[in-house]
Parts: sequence; C-alpha cells; structure tokens
Amino acid sequence: MGCVPLFTPDLGQPRLRPGKAGAIDQQFGPRAVNRLILTHDKTMVQGDVLIDDEGIITGAAVPSWQHLIHDQFHNRSVTGVPRMSDWREWRGHVYPLLDRVPV
Repeated sequence: MGCVPLFTPDLGQPRLRPGKAGAIDQQFGPRAVNRLILTHDKTMVQGDVLIDDEGIITGAAVPSWQHLIHDQFHNRSVTGVPRMSDWREWRGHVYPLLDRVPV
C-alpha cells in the first residue's frame, strides 16, 4: 500500500510548511516526506483513504477517497465518518476501509 502525506498549506503562513514536513518525518520517516503533497483542494487528489482533522472537506471534485477523521475538539460535531484518536492506531482504522475499496 502506498501512503502519501497530503496537506493544505496556509498561504498566510509559509513558515509552517517546514513544520509539516518535520511532523511527517517524525511520524512516518524520510520516505514519506519525499512524497509529501501540498494542495489547496484535497478533493483533486486521487486516493483510497484520507486521514484529516478537517471535519467536512469540500472542493472542486467528488473525492475518490474515504474520509477518516483524526479526532480533534473542533471536529467532534461531525458524525457518520470513521474516526481515530491516536496515530499509532492508524493501521487498525485504514486497513478495514481499504477492504471496502472497489477493485
């Protein structure tokens, strides 16, 4: 399975971008940093599962991915979407979603 880190950069805070890369490196290693995608519209990126702390993701396209919410205080009102609270548990949440992906 290929995983690609995907972030929406804050145009007003360009200094935050290296911090995102550092967080990816710490959690997933340097190979993941080399695959990092920065985009303003996550719906335009093809994939199977998107792990994101944004509760509702909209954009120009219909997403090809299933949304897995990384639980945060600001997204607790969103229901009907799978949710994880600890990055160490990502496999236990992602793999069952991949079983639902049409081949």
